[in-house]
Amino acid sequence: MNTPNEQEIHLLIDMISERLEDPRSSEISNKEVKDGFTCGRDILIERMKETEAYGAIASLTTVRSRAIAMLFYDFLIGEIDAKAILVIEFRN
Repeated sequence: MNTPNEQEIHLLIDMISERLEDPRSSEISNKEVKDGFTCGRDILIERMKETEAYGAIASLTTVRSRAIAMLFYDFLIGEIDAKAILVIEFRN
């Protein structure tokens, strides 16, 4: 994979911001996804370096939220495509 360009990063930030406005994100059953998305979006917005990103991820309280946030860092360094993040959905 290649490191994403600014346009790709901004597009993912916008898509995740839109998802975070989904009313389902406020449901308790979706807290882990919401926390992972929120932290991940912050990683992208701030273009966090490894140590800073790992610190932000470690502050999350569940394995699932940490795993989701880690995907955003992996995207930022070019390890995965945005599609790997966009398949994650809120529960109905």
